[in-house]
Amino acid sequence: VVFVLENNKYAYSTPTRHQYVSPDLVSRANTFGMRGLTVDGNDIAAVWQAATEALNYARDNSGPTLIEAHTMRMRGHAIHDPANYVPKQLLEEWETLDPIKITTDTLRNQGSLDHTIEADMALKVKTEVDAGLKWANSSPLPNPDTLTTGIYA
Repeated sequence: VVFVLENNKYAYSTPTRHQYVSPDLVSRANTFGMRGLTVDGNDIAAVWQAATEALNYARDNSGPTLIEAHTMRMRGHAIHDPANYVPKQLLEEWETLDPIKITTDTLRNQGSLDHTIEADMALKVKTEVDAGLKWANSSPLPNPDTLTTGIYA
């Protein structure tokens, strides 16, 4: 199994640095007998590499991996939360690290992406999401009698 810990710097409204003694939550992996990897969660290639490595490790029956991906939650914890507790300067700093914008710009600069390709990809994603929503909305509700089947706690 591969566990991904999205370290977005806040647990609801409290900075994680005020909640844990260790600044690196990945250090907890060893406590549970697994290896841990730390990755820049805004670097798409680095996340892909870490995930690939962890998946190969798991598929080789070598054991579980915890990946701690450092990123920043740019909005509130939920729709009702304006995130006023996050310093504006911190959000401005992290906004420059937007992985979608950085990757899009990189691919455009390499000549691997243009507006036509991007529009085609957006249409494919929308088509798949719409099909998934249609399937989910047309699916029967689960049987409440099976709610706890297969659950271990």
